[in-house]
Amino acid sequence: MGKMSSFSFCIVAFLLTFNIADAAFAAMSVDLGSQYLKIGLVQPGIPMEIVLNKESQRKTATLIAFHNGERLFGELALQMSYKFPDRVFPYITDLVGKQFENPVVQNYIQRYPYLNVTRDPERGTVVLNTKNDGSYNVETLLGMILWNAREQVVAYGKIPVRDIVITVPSYFNQAERQAVITAAKIAGLNVLQLISDSAGAAVNFVFSRRKDITEKAQNVVIYDIGASKTVATVLELKLAKNDATKAQDPVVAVKGVGYDRTLGGSVLTNRVQDLLIELFNKQHKTSVDVRTNLRAMAKLLKEAERVKHVLSANTETYGQIESLFEDKDFRAKVHRDAINTILGEYEARFMKPLADALRMAEINVENVDQVIFFGAGTRIPKLQDALREFFKGKEPNRFLNTDESACLGALYQAAFHSKGFKVKPIVVQELVLFPVQIGFDTSANDETDPAALRRVDRTLFSYKSAYPTNRKIMTFTSHTDDFTVNLHYGKIDQLTESQLLEFGDLNITDVELDGVSAAISKNVDEGHVFKGVKAFFLIDYYGIVRVDGAEAIIEQPVEKKNSTLGSIVESIGSFFGSGKDDAETKEGLKDEAGSAPRPESTGPADSEEAENKAKDTPTNETEKKSEEPTEPEKPAADTAAKNTTANETESAKNTTTTAKKAEPKKPKILKSKLKIKAYNNFPELEKSNIEEYQKVLSTFEKNERAKAEREAAHNELEARVYDIQDRLTNEQFTEYASSTEVEKLSGLVSAAATWLEDDVDASTKTEDFKEKKSDIDTIVGAVEKRQKNFEERPTLVERLNDSLTKLDEMINKMKDEHKDILPEDAFVKPVEVVKETRVFITEKVQIERVKNTDDDDINGQIRRKGEKVDRVAGDLALKFTRKLKDIEKAAKAAAAEAAKAAAAAANATANATATESEPKAETDAEPKTESEPKVDTEPTPEAEAKTESDQTADEQTTEEPKADKPTDEEKAHEEF
Repeated sequence: MGKMSSFSFCIVAFLLTFNIADAAFAAMSVDLGSQYLKIGLVQPGIPMEIVLNKESQRKTATLIAFHNGERLFGELALQMSYKFPDRVFPYITDLVGKQFENPVVQNYIQRYPYLNVTRDPERGTVVLNTKNDGSYNVETLLGMILWNAREQVVAYGKIPVRDIVITVPSYFNQAERQAVITAAKIAGLNVLQLISDSAGAAVNFVFSRRKDITEKAQNVVIYDIGASKTVATVLELKLAKNDATKAQDPVVAVKGVGYDRTLGGSVLTNRVQDLLIELFNKQHKTSVDVRTNLRAMAKLLKEAERVKHVLSANTETYGQIESLFEDKDFRAKVHRDAINTILGEYEARFMKPLADALRMAEINVENVDQVIFFGAGTRIPKLQDALREFFKGKEPNRFLNTDESACLGALYQAAFHSKGFKVKPIVVQELVLFPVQIGFDTSANDETDPAALRRVDRTLFSYKSAYPTNRKIMTFTSHTDDFTVNLHYGKIDQLTESQLLEFGDLNITDVELDGVSAAISKNVDEGHVFKGVKAFFLIDYYGIVRVDGAEAIIEQPVEKKNSTLGSIVESIGSFFGSGKDDAETKEGLKDEAGSAPRPESTGPADSEEAENKAKDTPTNETEKKSEEPTEPEKPAADTAAKNTTANETESAKNTTTTAKKAEPKKPKILKSKLKIKAYNNFPELEKSNIEEYQKVLSTFEKNERAKAEREAAHNELEARVYDIQDRLTNEQFTEYASSTEVEKLSGLVSAAATWLEDDVDASTKTEDFKEKKSDIDTIVGAVEKRQKNFEERPTLVERLNDSLTKLDEMINKMKDEHKDILPEDAFVKPVEVVKETRVFITEKVQIERVKNTDDDDINGQIRRKGEKVDRVAGDLALKFTRKLKDIEKAAKAAAAEAAKAAAAAANATANATATESEPKAETDAEPKTESEPKVDTEPTPEAEAKTESDQTADEQTTEEPKADKPTDEEKAHEEF
């Protein structure tokens, strides 16, 4: 028994492990728009799909509201914004990663003056304050929105999810991207990638039309007018060889980007709102300006959004709001011409991102193969005409569902990065819009002061290069103590003055490298040489510059050979530049070798970098990827022999060859890992802060679930009271209850109704509702069970009678038609079961028994009697079938014996006949000579018949009996 329990436990454990692992493989995506977000889900065995929210909508408003200690999201927050706009925070993504003084933040405050937006005294960032529910930074509010997105996925897919890919604007800088990652951490999500909106849409384009992607590059322009931004992106789509798999994989490469952070559909909505206000003021005279009333302004904003959408498809419509302000209704006709007039003021701004993107990509309109309009703003007829004119009549592609394409493209990438899916790779190469430089101190080469240093800037990641990148290796040889380097943006002359102000601080972070002096003091002794410090930098899938480690390089001495040959070899090796003057440890920047080809830098070289290039930076050198911290470092390959001139003597060539063959042992390289501390210019949240805000979210979640449980208990009790009050007036219910039960139930329901009306308030506990409902359910449950038993009893009795009839018929048939097969005692038990069951039905099962009293488990007894009858019938059928098979087997054996005897008799007769036909004596015949040839005779027909008969007889006696097909009785038994 113990072994069995252990085995069962192992099976259960395996199934649980399988389910958990299956759940862990699910992944999600969020197209994080400033006004609406779309959510995607991919899980094993189910295609990629857009998640429907609680309202069965395919998009959810990017809003969060606070009301009476509860958070509201999506549609509920949107409805709240029409009644209490000061409790709802819209367009949170516009504030991500920005200091309070940023012009975008100030525009936000001016646009929503009724929101309480303040400056964080410690970080200098934005804080949004609620009336009674606390104050929150932008990362926490965005984390709450992402948390709600995950809750929607869990509710929709019935599966837990942690992995996510999020879309962000391509122009997001380091601070903004890091803020999104922090928000996802607060929400408990693991970000696999931040992908730009346009790249996500292009990935969706590629996997939905993969056959159209060839080795010939296609230039695609995606033009996106969102709620608060306008972005134009030029992408190159083609097939390229994957060096790792040798296969041709699609490549989505961003080539140019143009954008306007503050121009979007909301600008037009606000202008339409101003138009409606103007029309209302012409119709009505009010005591105060309608702009002073928050609810009236919220209603006007909602109506302006509706009017804008209607006029995209119609030439005119009515703006109308009942009781807009001071009990005055508003209704006015609005023409599309008014929208066109407003758009005329912004047309140049809408076209500028397109021109900027084409300029960055270094192509013109004629080189564009595909045009895709993205975002609701591109559906406005006036803008469509302007875009058609810009692209010289080229029609946009309309097969792509642009509302969901970015979300689906991001979801494809989530499946690619996740461990639970195997998808064909689509290589995404995003564009570095803002070059990143490193600033550090290096030797000033001052003979009078050897310790003098000077500040130098090097470009780590150049303008228009691609990411994610391989590691960049920066070598520092001027520091023997701990030191600090600075990462900052390089020249971004392509930005306008306003874009620079919106961009924020150009400084990124200070990186402190600790442990240099400790490594030197620990490892450098007599003969050991400190060669410098190597630091590794890359841009990851988030688009964030990351320091990927640092190490001190120390050269270990090699024992010198005192032989003459060794001296000659050392001299020759020194002559050709190998050994000590190792280019790997010179100060400067290198690329680490990778499997994928790296795009060449197209950014301008820094003037100071160019000036010191020969001295400090050996460029275009590659460090071997197989380098490990614990293994000795191999110096660069000696290539001096290849540079030997044509007029070298044969002796010199022979000497060089000898030097290569007898190359001395190279010095080993020791590597000591260093500690890295990054001090970001934009103050990020510390780990302790993130954990604190995660607790805040957990507290909200706990309280909201408790509140939801209380409301559910309240609603269930209220519904139960109304239901029972109605059923107490219905005889179909009361006829199954006793008078005592009816009286008690009436009292409980009446008391509960009075309590709900008079005593229930916000302090009433969930348990109080559940307790009162439980008292009612106890009585109702007994009555309902009694009613159910009574109503199903006739069906049970009918089934029992059918089983009895079949068993009775089986007994009679076996006795009448097959009386010789089974003995009489085989029918004793079945006959007894039939008799006692009929007595049970006649005496104990009373269909018309009293309805309002409890039965003694009559239904259970009927079921058990039926099971017994079926079991006896099955046993009887099995006995009959076995006996029948024995009889048939004996008959077959007898037939086989008879056939064998007949064959033997036939053989004997044939032999006797053959004997009579032979000559009487062999001596009477003439003797045959040895030279007479032998003659082969054909067998006679009689002999062939004899042979076949013998074979048949043998086969009949040796062949195993074949399995018989199941008889009707066996089939009947199987049914039993």
